[in-house]
Parts: sequence; structure tokens; C-alpha cells
Amino acid sequence: MNFVEQHSNLLFENIQNSPYRDVPGKDKTPIHFDHQAVIRELNQYLLKVKSEPDLFKKICNLLNDSNYIEIVNIFAVRLDGEDVELAAHAGKNESTLNYTRLNPEDSKQDGILAKLAIKNGEPYIFSDIEKETPVIPCKDMLQELGMKSGISLPLIYDENLIGALNLYYDKKDAINQEELDFLNEIAAIAEIGIKTIRLEKSIERSSSESKHMINAIVDALTKTSEVIDPYTSRHEHIVSTIAFNLAYKLDCPADKIQGIYVAGLLHDIGKIIIPDKILYKPKELSDEEYNIIKQHPNISFEILNTIEFPWPVAKTALQHHERINGSGYPNGISGKEIIPEARVLMVADVLEAIASNRPHRPGKGIEKAIEEISNNKNILYDGEVVDVCLALYNERRQVLEHLLAGNF
Repeated sequence: MNFVEQHSNLLFENIQNSPYRDVPGKDKTPIHFDHQAVIRELNQYLLKVKSEPDLFKKICNLLNDSNYIEIVNIFAVRLDGEDVELAAHAGKNESTLNYTRLNPEDSKQDGILAKLAIKNGEPYIFSDIEKETPVIPCKDMLQELGMKSGISLPLIYDENLIGALNLYYDKKDAINQEELDFLNEIAAIAEIGIKTIRLEKSIERSSSESKHMINAIVDALTKTSEVIDPYTSRHEHIVSTIAFNLAYKLDCPADKIQGIYVAGLLHDIGKIIIPDKILYKPKELSDEEYNIIKQHPNISFEILNTIEFPWPVAKTALQHHERINGSGYPNGISGKEIIPEARVLMVADVLEAIASNRPHRPGKGIEKAIEEISNNKNILYDGEVVDVCLALYNERRQVLEHLLAGNF
């Protein structure tokens, strides 16, 4: 079981939205395909996908559920790099569903088209198959199935071309700019999914015995936190998820990402000894009460430092309230004195703390949280982590909002 799958119940709930919406005034097509609903559903699927074949099949099925895309094929470059093979396929009706299954030669010809897109590193689009010059390899097969236009879109992983997404339509000129933008976003999501899957597989290759022991310890501590302080436990789950996403978007090594995730789950465990009347006070904290709250990083460190983690979990928890300019606590350290793991965690922690409800105040929303982080780039927060956080917000805002609302 991969790392993301193991914690999928702590991440994003699958939003059950139909990819269709009513569009008034449409005579021929009473139901219109909603691109954003598909993107949203695929985003949710990313954080629980088990394998690349599962991801590819999900993409094919989502696109095939439209009322206008007739055939969806995904081709993957073989490990030897010499050829491509059909990785997933979906068809709108019986003939389009079965054509590659019944005639392997058709799949081979379609694969040649995929190879053209992969070789050139850019989409291969044809708007009218009858006028296509030069003749595409699978033209006869596509015409026999009633296809009029199509696209082969390359898929990239770490700057390497690893496959192509082929789609075919029964209408000419089906690939307008809106459709191309939509497909490019689908390809981008696929690339993120592939990166996540391969990252988690690399994590799984770590020592099995050590991993089971660490997981048992983390599980015991998080369950303790859930029982004693469910509010803080919720906060830790959300922060760990955001930190995990920030870390892999920063291209941190797989082992460091796991350490950041674990630190996120446990960073506030020191709050278990803070009196409930302070933790859950519905009004603004007094200076004295706030000073008591500020003891929790030291307490977290004392608890976590007794455990031999393979990552600097205790130090990350100790430093997650420090700030780049030295204005943080508990030790007022600054700059490079703050370890990279804590720099990631502090941004995730601030994002959740500002956006979400607190016992003494309502949440200020994700926009205010992003404004705080952006305005204090390279002042309070690490500039590189801030840039990645802003990119994550711009690219995956709906997923972030869903998580911050407590859906994990």
C-alpha cells in the first residue's frame, strides 16, 4: 500500500459531482459537459490513486463520459524506450470500445500517431480527417468508426516524454482553444498523478520493518492526540496534507517528504498538556494565556525527541513557529538556523491557522491566508516555499478549499 493510499482517509473526500450540467437553449444537446467538474473530480482522485494504470483508466472513463468525445486512448512509452503500448482505452459505443481489442493492428497504428506527438513534444491536432496531409497512420480505421477530428497530446514526467493522450471526435474542428486548454489541464493533472505515484513507490522501498515500527508509533501518537484534543488533531491532519503537497512540489527527496508529513501529523502534540480552558477559550487570549500556548513547541520537542525517528521530526516541531527574520518563537532563531523541514511546515501551519476557524475567532478564509503568506515572503516565510504555496493555490484552489473546510 503506497504512502498516499495509506493516509487517503486523512486527505480529500471524493466530491461526488456529476460532470454534466443543464444548459438552457441547447436543442441537440440538452446536457453539456462541464470541464471544471471533470478537473475537480480528477484532482480528488489524485490523492488516493493506487497505480498509473488506475490513473490512466480514470482519465479515459471521465473523458469518455462526455457527450462528445468518442474515443479516448492513453499510450505509454515502454521501459526500453523503443515503442509505445496502449495503457488505457475507453469508447462511447460498442464499436469504438472494442476496436483495439478486436484488432491489435488498429492499436498499433494509433500508437504511431501517439509516437509522433511524443517525438515532437507537442500536440498533434487534425481538424478534418478527410483533408489531413500527410495521411495519419490510423486514418482508415478512424473514418470507418465515423471519426472526423482528433488530437494526440504528449504526457511529460520530469521533462521526459512518457506517453500520449489520444482523443477522437465525430465532428470536424472539435479542438477549439477552450477544448485544448481543458485537455492541457488534464495532461498536467496526469503528470502530477504520475509524479505522486512514483514518489510513493520510492518511499515504499524503504525498510519494511522500520516503516512498520514508525507507522505504529505515529499512529499511536495521533490517536492519543485525537482522544485528548480532537480540535488540534484536525488541525494537524490538514497541515500535514498541505505540507506533503508543498514538499513534493518543491521536489524534495522522497524520504524528506515522508518526514515532513510525519512532523505535520505530530507538530502540535505538545498542546495535550495545555489546559482546555485556554485551548478552547471562545474569546481572545490574554497575554498570559498566549504565553502558555507558546510553550507547546518545546513540549512537542520533548515528547518527540524521545523517539528515534529517521527524520528530524522533533526539531521540525520545535521550529515551526520560528520566522525567517527571527521574530518567531520559542528561540527567536532566523534564516538558515531554521531547518528546511520547518520552513515548509510553518507555511502550511499558517495557511490552515488563518483560513480555518479557531476557538476564539472565525476563520478568515483562504484569501487572507494567502495574502499573509505572500506579503511576508522572505520576511517571515521562506521565499521558495511561499512561491510553491502560491502556485499550489492558483493551480488547485478548489482542492485546498475543500481540505480547509475539514473534508479529509
